[in-house]
Amino acid sequence: MPTETSTKATSIPVTPDAMLQLKLTLEGLRPAIWRRVTIPANATFTGLHGVIQGAMGWENYHLYSFKQERREIVGQQRLFKVFDCVRVKVEYLYDFGDSWTHQVVLEKVLANPLDRQPRVLAGEHAGPPEDCGGVWGYAELLDILNDPSHPEYNERLAWVGGAWDPEQFDLNEANARLPHLRLLKV
Repeated sequence: MPTETSTKATSIPVTPDAMLQLKLTLEGLRPAIWRRVTIPANATFTGLHGVIQGAMGWENYHLYSFKQERREIVGQQRLFKVFDCVRVKVEYLYDFGDSWTHQVVLEKVLANPLDRQPRVLAGEHAGPPEDCGGVWGYAELLDILNDPSHPEYNERLAWVGGAWDPEQFDLNEANARLPHLRLLKV
């Protein structure tokens, strides 16, 4: 069985020219809400924030932060400086009131990519609506939307824009929301 050291040695090195394949998992929800994205390694963490916002379907209304092992990561830091080998993890917190915590893991390094635009490759389940109250508020929202006899059903259904399916994830829509490479401050 390979050791962690031998695994690192045989993987593609993280360089500014590489593309990173990251898995974003929203914590505290079952079934899991996740996205798999690619982004240039020389993009900033501010750029990664924009990609996460687009991939999750959020509107960038709130503050956010990135941390690695309790150490704050500055938004202008380049991804390749932190994601220096496969399996490196970073925490992304969006909306300090609702506290949407994501685990961001480097899954793969893609050397010499032809396409340098950020992309959503896969995902499961719709992202929670903005300002729904975090994990607990989202669970309550789902309970209400699953019960047409609930006194708040019509109000909440209107609030989410009508027919909304928490199981639905649309890859094309997610990619259409991603910032263009020039917006990633590469």
